[in-house]
Amino acid sequence: MLKLLKWGLIPLIILVPFIAVNSLGLSVNAIQYIFSLTPEVTDEKRLKDVQTRINILKDIEYTSDYDNNIADIYYPKTPGKYPVVFWIHGGAYVASSKDSVAEYAANLADSAQVAIISMNYELAPSAPYPSQLLQTSQMARYFIENAQEFPMLDLEKIFVGGDSAGGQIAAQYLLTQTNLVYGKQLGVPKLIDNSQLKGALLFCGPYEINQLKKTDGKSVLAKFLYRTVAWALIGKKDWQNEPQIDEASISAHLTEDFPPSFITDGNKLSFPDHAKTLIDRLEALGIENQSLFFEENKELGHEYQFDFTKPEAQVAFEQVVQFINKQIKN
Repeated sequence: MLKLLKWGLIPLIILVPFIAVNSLGLSVNAIQYIFSLTPEVTDEKRLKDVQTRINILKDIEYTSDYDNNIADIYYPKTPGKYPVVFWIHGGAYVASSKDSVAEYAANLADSAQVAIISMNYELAPSAPYPSQLLQTSQMARYFIENAQEFPMLDLEKIFVGGDSAGGQIAAQYLLTQTNLVYGKQLGVPKLIDNSQLKGALLFCGPYEINQLKKTDGKSVLAKFLYRTVAWALIGKKDWQNEPQIDEASISAHLTEDFPPSFITDGNKLSFPDHAKTLIDRLEALGIENQSLFFEENKELGHEYQFDFTKPEAQVAFEQVVQFINKQIKN
């Protein structure tokens, strides 16, 4: 992903100062172009092997007020009920789809013996904040209320996870389920009891949206990405002083009921500072958490964990599987 961010923007980088200031549409198109270059499969041989042991239900339409309301379920072929992982994909809120996590979801369903529900959602800027959060709630409601149609789902054991923008959405949805005042403020109903929530899986997310305005020392590319993401998400060009950026920032709204969390990030063109802010707050509240970061002397980019050719991704994957298995037993 890091290489794509570097090379995919070379034809555009000279235009960044102009398009970032004046044109949200062109800025969003540039980001969508970058994400279109990301390979969907990094280890085809491994994936083909995994696919012999899992089932995939594609494009299930869930009830929603928003567009792009479809989801896939990945689950082991062996008959049974499997703990559920609701997964929200990344893409800077403006790009990508559930297909971007298909390889990872298949591998995780097989190795952790879980059912992954991987959702699509309507993208910004056509659906500004908090549309993605509300759509996540509607997706969860659909599967919970229609559980009889999906006998492979053990909805007494639920994880919520996401990557990049999806990591922030996942964490915010978990806030609405564990901080009732916050959930009511946002109009998100409590659907999942604390006893059902087994964990959070949070990869490379911009958890502290209000930190996106702090761009001192950041590269031109990083400033462009931060500005475009926040402008598209909040829906206002001058988003820096809008109250939504504090509302959407995770750590200030955490309570002791937030579930055990696995958190990881790369170290280049990503959000490790956001992750560490979140971890510090989890620690202060006594919330169980496990984190994985890597030394700065080896460049490891945004969404590194999805590239199964990287040894660091293998380490992260194994730790996630172990974390899930541990929390299922608790």
